[in-house]
Amino acid sequence: MFRLFLLPVMLYFFLFKGTARRASLDFLARATDNADWSAWRRGWQSFTHFMTYGELLLDKLAIWFDCLDSEFVIHGFDPLDQLIAKGEGAVLLVAHMGNVDISMALAERWERAQVNALVHTAHAEKFNRMVSDVSGKRAINLIQVTDISPATAMMLSDRLSAGELLAIAGDRTAVGEGARNERLLSAEFLGEAADFPLGPFMLAALLRRPVFFLCCVKTGNRYDIHLQPLADRLIMKRGQREASLQPYVQQFADRLGEFARQFPLQWGNFYDFWRIDERQKTDHDFKEAENP
Repeated sequence: MFRLFLLPVMLYFFLFKGTARRASLDFLARATDNADWSAWRRGWQSFTHFMTYGELLLDKLAIWFDCLDSEFVIHGFDPLDQLIAKGEGAVLLVAHMGNVDISMALAERWERAQVNALVHTAHAEKFNRMVSDVSGKRAINLIQVTDISPATAMMLSDRLSAGELLAIAGDRTAVGEGARNERLLSAEFLGEAADFPLGPFMLAALLRRPVFFLCCVKTGNRYDIHLQPLADRLIMKRGQREASLQPYVQQFADRLGEFARQFPLQWGNFYDFWRIDERQKTDHDFKEAENP
């Protein structure tokens, strides 16, 4: 039933949401070897990208309602399990790649630890509320913030000290009004510089906890959940915040790029990730200023 509605919905977005379609085509051109493909074949690949995103949404619902019939394979969780066994928490840097909700749901199901997720929009909270209303349980402990205050940092530190986990997206920059004040760091991603939010890495450094990269990708009817250590703790030097955190941001971008190349259709960022339109506008304005 879901798929019957999915096809026309995704076809609408593909045909009429030009920004998302162009972002998909741009990403796939970087992540796949499609340079010699015809325009029709590249367009079909992009539409498949949209459809895959919809299928992942279905799995996201199914896992919280305990009706997802998939095999789960876990890679690299031993270091995190050892921390949890000692009552210590950790920071999980995630991305809009694959289906990170699978990892969160399984962590809750297996009672590994309480999972907290930092979110910046009300959409995630609405989804959580829907799951809670229908299934009778809360999907995950969401902490909605617009800015990290000292009080928020202290609260998160207390939760980690109690052995809980904190998941933060390290790939999504703010849009609209929030983008004006956001601090960004540039890192090479799929062959070109892209902006990543500085905030998640600063927060991870302030919390002084082990940091892991978490990604969950689907192959057929199997989900592979990968946990990879980034650092025992992020070191942020006073007066050199950007410079000291730059290697960690690049390491995150490298890990993300590896999965993006292997599973390009599971990329979940349908916006101008490399800010091509913004740079072109800047170049155009600069040239007009040179030649009034």
